[in-house]
Amino acid sequence: MGDDAILAALTKPPVGTRLSADFGVLAFGQGGCGIHLIEIETASEPLFTAAGVPAKRHNHAVGQIRDWHEWIHPNRISFMNDMMARVESLPEPPAKAANLSFRTRAITAIQSAWKGFGGYDDPVISYTLIMGRWAQLNAAHKKRLLQFNKHESKLFELFTYDQLIRSALERPYRNW
Repeated sequence: MGDDAILAALTKPPVGTRLSADFGVLAFGQGGCGIHLIEIETASEPLFTAAGVPAKRHNHAVGQIRDWHEWIHPNRISFMNDMMARVESLPEPPAKAANLSFRTRAITAIQSAWKGFGGYDDPVISYTLIMGRWAQLNAAHKKRLLQFNKHESKLFELFTYDQLIRSALERPYRNW
């Protein structure tokens, strides 16, 4: 993602009192308002073992995302109120907080978007894992990743660094 729908980016947003994501991106649109929590592992980390099963670090990251979801699901309104309080405490754009968190517009505009697109009542919370390199996957592992993202990714999306970079490079050239 990377367009006018982005309201704020948070570095190390807490999930409850013992967990945190690497990043949180607050956004709004016709799908509602919400936060995308992102877990990042290294690009050199393998996604799968030679046998084609998720590698240890992959499993660990998935476990973290499941832990976030387990805590957030019954506490989602409270969680989002906490995230909005963090956004409200950020300096006026274009300034950034000491941890490099930032918001993209005045807080009144963020609150208006949040209210207008249901963020206070029915926030959308999604999860993304970024790890590994598509270029380093063998044919069987590429197929496995495609199958996961097509059929099994109900809880989170999995992107390689190659996809992340491709999206960032192509975004300025998209015709909306």
